[in-house]
Parts: sequence; C-alpha cells; structure tokens
Amino acid sequence: MTASLIHCVGAMTILGSIQDGLGNPSTLFVKSLLDGNTALFLSSTLGIGVAFSVIPLVLFQGALALMAASVGNIIPSLAIVGIEAVGGAIVAAVGLNLATDSKIRAGNMLPAIFVALALFWVLA
Repeated sequence: MTASLIHCVGAMTILGSIQDGLGNPSTLFVKSLLDGNTALFLSSTLGIGVAFSVIPLVLFQGALALMAASVGNIIPSLAIVGIEAVGGAIVAAVGLNLATDSKIRAGNMLPAIFVALALFWVLA
C-alpha cells in the first residue's frame, strides 16, 4: 500500500500520463527511473509486496493516458501548453522540497492543472 501511494500520488504521475496520452512520454520515462529506484529501496524494507504496487500504478497511469489520448484532439494546443506549464511548476516545487528544507505542498497544487485546462480552453 505504501509503495502504491508513493508511486501513484504526485505531479509527475498526472502530468506524465497526460503528456504520454498526447504523444510525449518523456516525463513518464523520468518518472519510471525514479519509481524504479524508489521501489528498490522500499523492497529492502517492505519486501516482495512492493512488486505488486505496479498493478494500481499501471491502471491509474494507463487510465489517465487513455483519457488524455481520447480528448487530446478536442483540447486546444494553448490549453495543453498551460497544463504543461502548471505541471512543470509543480514538479519544480517537488524538486525544491527534495533539495532544500522548504515545505511546499505540491500535492495540494494538483487541481491547478485542471484549472489551467479550463482557463486556457476558454481563452483559446
């Protein structure tokens, strides 16, 4: 359960899956490297159950990617740029949390991705 939550909750999960559905899997590739290293460390303490965390991860990211692929033709390109900009800022906040002693709550910023989508969709 711990490994599933660590891997499924985060800005790179949402942003990477959406970008993958739109044809750019680069963020998801970086996330897979990070998740693989995290899984190695977690499996040393939590055991073989960490390997089963891939099931909800694939289902969640796959559903997001399929959703993005199905509505990708409807969303204007300006809205996609807005989503990527907000997602990049959230990923930067996660990086700042890891690199410094700051306590930016990046998880609370995830709804901003959908706000950016709606805002840029109206403006486009």
